[in-house]
This record gives sequence, structure tokens and C-alpha cells, in this order.
Amino acid sequence: MNTEKEFYKKHSTPGLSKELKNYEESNIKYRYVNPKWMFKVDYDPSTKKITYKDLPDSYYDFLKQIDLNDEKAIDNSSYTIALGRYASEMNDSKFPKTLPDSLTDLNKDEMSAINGYNYRKKVFKGKILDYELTECLKNIIKVNHCDKKVLDDMITDY
Repeated sequence: MNTEKEFYKKHSTPGLSKELKNYEESNIKYRYVNPKWMFKVDYDPSTKKITYKDLPDSYYDFLKQIDLNDEKAIDNSSYTIALGRYASEMNDSKFPKTLPDSLTDLNKDEMSAINGYNYRKKVFKGKILDYELTECLKNIIKVNHCDKKVLDDMITDY
């Protein structure tokens, strides 16, 4: 990452637009997040199975370095992916483990969806909040694991 910063500073000229500079600075700042997060994923081509490494919770401390309200970076896919990885590790992947086994799968999915939506409302602000809630609702609708009333309530809140 430092090499990229040095290269950028060396070749950053006054003729570059502010938007291009913001994009490149954001890319340098956040592009490491997804590959580092993906370290936990293993794929065995012979069995075509995906497995996950058991990593200590402290492994994901690098996610705490992400500026959760970096509005200059919102148009950068490295940043939006980083936000998704943050929400996934800090909330989404942990919540289902706390639900009682006595609940139906539909109830668990609904509670998980509501939790993810509310978590984003608590953590993000401004344009980032709009983006995250939109993505959250799109994913909930795509998976379609919620009762219509639950989904309607979230859409009304949005």
C-alpha cells in the first residue's frame, strides 16, 4: 500500500480532476480489505467445495480501520465492498449464532434481516447510510426470506 501511495504522489499532476484523485486515493486506501477478508475462504477444486478457515476474532481488527462515513469514497467499489465486509464481520455473521434453535428458519431469517437493517441504521450516516440500507433491502428482497409484513415495515422505515 505504501508503494502505491508513493507512486500516486509522484505521478499526481495538477491536471488530474478532483474526482479522479478522490477515486484513486479511495482505491489505494480500501483495496486491501477484500483480499485480506477473503483469506478466510478456501476452495477445493477437486470437490468444488468452499470451506472457511477458523480465524481468531482479532484477525478482523483491520476492518476497524475503515472510515465508515467516507462520503468521498462512496463511488468506489473497493470502499463499498469494504463496508460490506465490515458489516458482515462486525454484525451479520455473529447474529444468527445467538438465536435459539426453537425458532423456525423463517423466523431466524426475518430476525437476522431486521438485525442487519437496524445495525446499518446505527452505524452509518448520510450518503453511506442511504447506500447501505439500499443494498441491505435489495439483498433481503433478492433472498426473499421474510414475511411480506416484515419486509413492508422495513421498506416503510426506509
